[in-house]
Amino acid sequence: MRGILSWTLRLFPAGFRARYGHELAELLAEQAREVRRRYGWTGVLRMWAFQGTDLVRSAFAERRAERRARHEADRSEADRSEVALAPGDGLSAVPRRRGEGLLAATIPELRQACRALLRTPGFTVVAILTMALGIGATTAIFTVVNGVLIRPLPYTDSSQIVAVYHRLPPLGFDRMNHTSSTYLTYRDENRVFAQMGAWWETQVPVTGLDAPEQVEAIGITEQVLPALRVRPALGRGFTALDTAPDAQLTAILSHGYWQRRFGGDPDILG
Repeated sequence: MRGILSWTLRLFPAGFRARYGHELAELLAEQAREVRRRYGWTGVLRMWAFQGTDLVRSAFAERRAERRARHEADRSEADRSEVALAPGDGLSAVPRRRGEGLLAATIPELRQACRALLRTPGFTVVAILTMALGIGATTAIFTVVNGVLIRPLPYTDSSQIVAVYHRLPPLGFDRMNHTSSTYLTYRDENRVFAQMGAWWETQVPVTGLDAPEQVEAIGITEQVLPALRVRPALGRGFTALDTAPDAQLTAILSHGYWQRRFGGDPDILG
C-alpha cells in the first residue's frame, strides 16, 4: 500500500512533495489502517478508489498551477527584456504571439509526464484503474440520481403528480400504504386534487395460451390513468364499472407483454 502511495505522490511537483509529501503519506496511511480495521481490505480498496482519483486530480492541478506560475514569471521577464532592433534608427519591441509561451511550456511537461508513466508501468496501471473506478462510480451514482431526482417523470405535467402516504413514527413506520377504506375516504372527501387513484403490486395467472404463467401486474383504480393523462394505444381505459365488487376482471396489457406474448396482434382485444 505504501508503494502505491509513493507512486501516486510522484505525480505531484517536487516542491509540493518536499513540503507536504511526508505529512500526506502519514495521513493517508493512518486512514487506510483505520478503514482496514473497521471494514477490511474491501473498505481499503473502496477508499483508494475515491482517494486515488482525488490524489491524481490534485496532482495535475498542482502541476498546472506550478506551470502557470512559471509561465507568468517567464512572461514578465520577457516583457522586460525582449526587444530587438528594427529597421531604422530607433528601437522597437518585438511582440510574441498570444499562447506561444504557454504551448512551449506545456509540451515539455507532457513529455516528462509520458516518460514518467512509461518508466513505471505498474503505477500507470494502478492510476488508470483508480481513475476508471472513480469515474465509473461517479457515473453510476449520477445515473441513479438523474433518473430518480433530476429527470422528471414521463407524464404530462409531472410536477403536479404527488403521492399520499400515512406515517406512524412511534411504531417505526415512516411510510404506510393505504387500506381500501382510507382510500375510499380520501376519494370521497377529496377537495384538493383533480384526480385521485390507488395502485398496488400483484401477480395474476395467465391461462388459455401455450402454457400457463404467473405474470407481474399492477392493480389500479379507474382514476389512475386519467390522473397520469395516459390513454391506451388500443381499446379503452378502466371505468367505475370495472372496479365494482361484482365486475369481471379487466386487464390492460403493457406494450412489452403484448409484443412478447401475442406478437403485437391487435385482434386480441375483447
